[in-house]
Amino acid sequence: MVETELVAKADVPAILNRIQTITDMASAIKGVDHVVEAVPENVKIKQGKK
Repeated sequence: MVETELVAKADVPAILNRIQTITDMASAIKGVDHVVEAVPENVKIKQGKK
C-alpha cells in the first residue's frame, strides 16, 4: 500500500500497532464492532488440529 501511495510510509508503524492477534474468543470479541476471520476454509486449522 505504501508503494501505491494509499498509505504514507510514516503511518505504517501506527497502523501495524493497531493489529492484534488473539486466540481467546471472549477476549477477541470484547468491545469490538467488527471481527475478521483470517483462516482459510480448512476445518483442521479451525479446530486447532494439524
